[in-house]
This record gives sequence, structure tokens and C-alpha cells, in this order.
Amino acid sequence: MKDNVLIVHGGAPTTVINASLYGAIEEAKKYENIGSIYGALGGVDGILNERFFDFKGMRQNEIERLPFTPASVIGTSRKKLKVQLLWLSLLSCL
Repeated sequence: MKDNVLIVHGGAPTTVINASLYGAIEEAKKYENIGSIYGALGGVDGILNERFFDFKGMRQNEIERLPFTPASVIGTSRKKLKVQLLWLSLLSCL
């Protein structure tokens, strides 16, 4: 059974946030034990509403443009969660 990666953005949507997304995707792709690389659409709300995008299905040339793309490709939020609620949300997605 392979593990999955979930990337969540929080804070201001900037080009830097997409560069970090690009780095996380490319790093995760190096590991055979990773099945899917998901992005939570809309930050924390994406986790709570189970709205995810699977980057494994995205074309490589689109991924390579991420560091040069303004705003946040997967969306972001400034919503804060209590740690216990976040863990319960993540566990329900497994």
C-alpha cells in the first residue's frame, strides 16, 4: 500500500507559494512509496470539505510553470483549526 501526500496552503497567495508547491510536488515524485500527491483546494476548507486535486494527473509542462504563476493554484485560506480537529479531518480522508 502506498502513502499519499496532502499539500495545504495557508496565508497570502503569492508566486512564492506556487514555487513551494512545485518543490513539494517534485520532491514527492522521487519516492516510489508515494501513490498520489493531493492539493487541498481552498486551504483548510479543502480538507474540511474533502476537496482535493491529484497532481499525479497533471502534465509535467504545467507543473513546471507553477513557480512563475501568480496567486495560489490550489487556493489558500487564513482559517485556523484546533489541532485535534485537523487530525480528525485528516484521518477521515485516509
